[in-house]
Amino acid sequence: MVLFFQRSKKEGGSKKKINRSARVPFNNTEIAALEDQYKKTPYLTSREVSELAKVLRITESRVKVWFQNRRARDRREIDGKVYRASSYEQHKMKDGKTKEEVPIFSMENAVLTAYSQCQAIFGRMISNLN
Repeated sequence: MVLFFQRSKKEGGSKKKINRSARVPFNNTEIAALEDQYKKTPYLTSREVSELAKVLRITESRVKVWFQNRRARDRREIDGKVYRASSYEQHKMKDGKTKEEVPIFSMENAVLTAYSQCQAIFGRMISNLN
């Protein structure tokens, strides 16, 4: 067992012992079984949690936490793909290579764009009057 120390606000910052076991990583067999189950469904019923924990000989809380972390990882990956897809555009250059451009979206750019469009419209209107 590993002893961790935590500062307590009530005790004026003095250290307080916490008995907590060291982190034990999942082995390859456990990961494979958890991933297989996750592919079937990312959410488990309490019965499925119990059965999986029993088969793998790990605690139910470890199974629950693994699934929570796995769903969070999926969300991060999906969010990252959405961000990259919306933020970057690939353009083909004449030599066939691609170059990435990062569009800059800001209120200032929107106002400047609107202003320049208005100038162009009013400029055409004035030239038509002359």
